[in-house]
Amino acid sequence: MEPSGDYVVRVTVSDMKGGTVSQLVVVQVGTPTTHKISGTITGGTAEGVRVTATLGGQTWLTYSDSAGQYTLTGLPDGMYVVRPSWHGYGMTPNNQNVLVSGTDINGINFSATPNNTLQPYNPYQTKPSPKTQSANP
Repeated sequence: MEPSGDYVVRVTVSDMKGGTVSQLVVVQVGTPTTHKISGTITGGTAEGVRVTATLGGQTWLTYSDSAGQYTLTGLPDGMYVVRPSWHGYGMTPNNQNVLVSGTDINGINFSATPNNTLQPYNPYQTKPSPKTQSANP
C-alpha cells in the first residue's frame, strides 16, 4: 500500500488522428502531511514544460499538461525555488521563491517566450553556396 500523500496522474487522450490532449489529475491517498505548489505556464508553449521545486539539496519534479497547468506534490514546509524550463524558451520570471508553511500554494505562474537565438540542429541542412555578383555591362 502506498503511503498517504498527493499523487499526480497524467491522463492523455488521443483523437486517433495524431492529436492528443493531456490533463493532470491529483489523487489524494489518506491524509497527507505534505503540501502542493501549483500554477500555470502561459505563452509560446504549455504542455511538457519541466517544473522543479528545490529545497536544500532535494528536488521535486513535474511537467505541465496541455493547458499549461502543473502541480508539485509531497512538499514539506520550507522555502522553495520553483523553476520552469523548456528547450528553446525563456521563462518570465526565471524562477520564484515560494514559502510553504502549513498549506498548499496556488498561482505560481510563469510565461514562456520563444528564444530566437536557439536554432534546432539539422544534420541534413546544406550550407548556403557563396553568392556571386553579376557585372552590369
